[in-house]
Amino acid sequence: ADLIPLKSDTKGNYLLLAVDNYIGHGFVFYQKTKSAADCYRSMSKLFRHYRRNGHRLRNIRSDPDKPLLAAADLIEDKFKGLKMRHANPEEHERIFENFYKTIKADTICIKEQLPYALPQQYIKYAYAYAIDRRNSMPNDKTTPLTPSILFSGTRSAADLLPFGATVMVRKGRGKRALDGTLAGKTELAVVLGTLPRQSGYIVLI
Repeated sequence: ADLIPLKSDTKGNYLLLAVDNYIGHGFVFYQKTKSAADCYRSMSKLFRHYRRNGHRLRNIRSDPDKPLLAAADLIEDKFKGLKMRHANPEEHERIFENFYKTIKADTICIKEQLPYALPQQYIKYAYAYAIDRRNSMPNDKTTPLTPSILFSGTRSAADLLPFGATVMVRKGRGKRALDGTLAGKTELAVVLGTLPRQSGYIVLI
């Protein structure tokens, strides 16, 4: 796991990215700051995500960033049996670094294929979509299955509607018109990815 700044000046928002060492399943959590408190919240979500899918997370390995180091004690106190391990300052976790390079390249490709410039505030959705796509592909550790199937027993919906696709959505209030259909206003929207832990899509109207 590691923190990735979303802006070049490192004063903007962050993503905490993580990858499972055994099946290559990726995870992403959005953070407003690089604080130990935000790192703790993201790590807590990661631990609960494992537990919700019937797995036990025992070790988290990361680079020795100060916020991650500060969050380690909080995490180990809260979740008994979970240990955080850190690489030496001059080293990087090889598996994570390869994962990040792949996801970063995928995100760049996603942006370049769009017929418009993606505003900076939506880059986090592109990263999440890139990870979702990778989770839906077999890799050298999971073939012929996918990381998503092995981790949660479900298939990803990322392939159904691509990132940046334009769709028509109905904004209703649960009321029905005279013909029985749901009443509401239909508007143009842009797909920003799939909803976590449930079926559906994130859209920008």
